[in-house]
Amino acid sequence: MFEGYAAGRATNFVGAKQILIKLPIKDVYALSRLGFDRTGSAAGPKDFELHYSFDEGDSYKEISLLNQFGNITANAKNSFTFNLDDLELAGEELWLKITPKAGDRGNGSAYNESTGTIRIDNLHLVGISSTSTATFTVNKFHYFIFHKTNGKSYQGITEDISSLDVELELPVGEYDIFFVLNSSDEELIFPTTISKAGDIYISNNFSNKDAEIYGYSGSFEVTGSMSINIVLQRLYSQVKIEFTDFDLSTVKSISINQVHEPYFYSPFSSGIINPILDQTIINVEEDFQSNKQIVFNQFMGLIIESKPVYYNVVVLGESSTVLRTFELTSTIKNNIQLVFRGELLPESTQNVLFQITKNEDWDGENEVSF
Repeated sequence: MFEGYAAGRATNFVGAKQILIKLPIKDVYALSRLGFDRTGSAAGPKDFELHYSFDEGDSYKEISLLNQFGNITANAKNSFTFNLDDLELAGEELWLKITPKAGDRGNGSAYNESTGTIRIDNLHLVGISSTSTATFTVNKFHYFIFHKTNGKSYQGITEDISSLDVELELPVGEYDIFFVLNSSDEELIFPTTISKAGDIYISNNFSNKDAEIYGYSGSFEVTGSMSINIVLQRLYSQVKIEFTDFDLSTVKSISINQVHEPYFYSPFSSGIINPILDQTIINVEEDFQSNKQIVFNQFMGLIIESKPVYYNVVVLGESSTVLRTFELTSTIKNNIQLVFRGELLPESTQNVLFQITKNEDWDGENEVSF
């Protein structure tokens, strides 16, 4: 078992010169780490090289060239984890190439390339995969373009987000632009009237917890017919609360309240008083015994410095009985994965029955003459 996932099967390789593993990454837009456990026979390899490829294995780049086993005893488990944050994803498949090496064997058996055994277990790839837009009720792309001198604005919405190309006829001049893509179950929060760049702000209700909101703000100059490439960035961060408890069968629902001031993003004005009055909460009802985590997206905007987040968590059992109330706090900016991990019910008690009987059998007999 790895991090609460049901155990599968380990794979054995005898006399392997190379091991190729193909992993699908369609709809994956970020990878964070790769890991697996390795064991081997006494004559098996005690080191390996690890490479990756996105072009069906035609060319490989290194991940790590030296991975010496810490425990070289036969069949001893060695766990390896590799950081993949810097990988620039391409294609729909990730190929991994493992090249066994003899490694440092100490006083152990010599390496036998033909009969040495490798065992790989708990292979896991961690990253972020986009949620299919078909599951959302709202899929809209908003654009706001403001001429810096003549005061004209060009605003619009498209619900066909399969292609986000926007073609407009714009007079020559300098512009402020703001693009927003919303895939969620609720509309975003905008001002009622937007006539100039300084009017605009955006936010999202806290309860709209699965919202995937991307945006871009900047400026450009029109000097003639031109094409501009825009890359939208996440306006949110992902917050995950992981529970390490063995038994959560008594937990029926969990409510999360956003204690910090609701965040909004104003791309062209820093003097706007916070206009957001969001008192919504996140309420999750599910089988926490099988899924020991809660995941939600926290709207942040496009910011440079981290901001504080505070959450009040209420754990409810049968008949809405409060089992525990506690707070979580940290600091984040947009496009961050924040993980809180710990026991949900650290002081929980269980019924323990002591069944007491007497052992009336003698352990032996000594006879002494007098």
